[in-house]
Amino acid sequence: MNRVWHDIVVGDFGREGTLRYLRAFEVAERRIIVQRLVGRPFFDEMRRVKYTVLGALRQIKAEFLPASDAEIDHRVLIGTRNGLEQTSVRQQLFDLITPYLRLAAQNNANAIRVVIPCNSLSDTAMWLSQCMGIPPGIGHEANAGDDIGTMPPVLCLPPDVTVVVPHLPTIVLEYLNTIGVRNVLFVGTQDALSAYMNTAKALGFHMTIRCWPPPGTMDFGTWLQECTESGCPDLSVAMNVEAGEVIVCGCTDLRVPGAIDSVEILAERLATDVYCDADNND
Repeated sequence: MNRVWHDIVVGDFGREGTLRYLRAFEVAERRIIVQRLVGRPFFDEMRRVKYTVLGALRQIKAEFLPASDAEIDHRVLIGTRNGLEQTSVRQQLFDLITPYLRLAAQNNANAIRVVIPCNSLSDTAMWLSQCMGIPPGIGHEANAGDDIGTMPPVLCLPPDVTVVVPHLPTIVLEYLNTIGVRNVLFVGTQDALSAYMNTAKALGFHMTIRCWPPPGTMDFGTWLQECTESGCPDLSVAMNVEAGEVIVCGCTDLRVPGAIDSVEILAERLATDVYCDADNND
């Protein structure tokens, strides 16, 4: 059966990172198609992925926002010290996404992916998979300690429709393992760091993952705010070069000089999966 792909991209965590993901996906998709054309001209009509972008952050976090925008600070971020818990927005995310899943299916899509280009929501990606009654996305296995909360009702979609919620840490770690990385300096929230460490263990990858900022120094939310105002510092001086350590940017709000960008790895993998599948079915 030929697949009709439709990606629902859950954006705004943050918005700049969402747009970078979309751009990275476009670049990867075009490159893969051009390689298949063997010198023939490229047309946008050759792209095989429909997409919907959801940007509704104020709606998702409405009950947690102060009365005035001037009072918003890093406490509205997910996964930072004194910030929001993932569980605070899970039901809102589910309610936002489900109508678009049904709409995609009504428009003949039979391979739907809910793409969340945000490392801090990695456990929520798994939770959404279970809410929808589908297997965990792209390799992520539930751990005994995972907090999956109360499950909303299973979606009623046609039996030929598959839904996947890709698990960002799994995709990034599989890439790092493929290129032989064993030591990682990870830039991201505590929620994101925990997801990467737990996933590496579940996958059986022998990697040392340490975080930036270092434990006991500055909270990530405060550090992110400083970077937003003054620019991200050069973290290469903090790398353990002798151990072959690489920097992985797990914060979609940042561009870290010299870092492997998790958003770009996600885009490359998801584009590749579509056209490898097309090769197998053409």
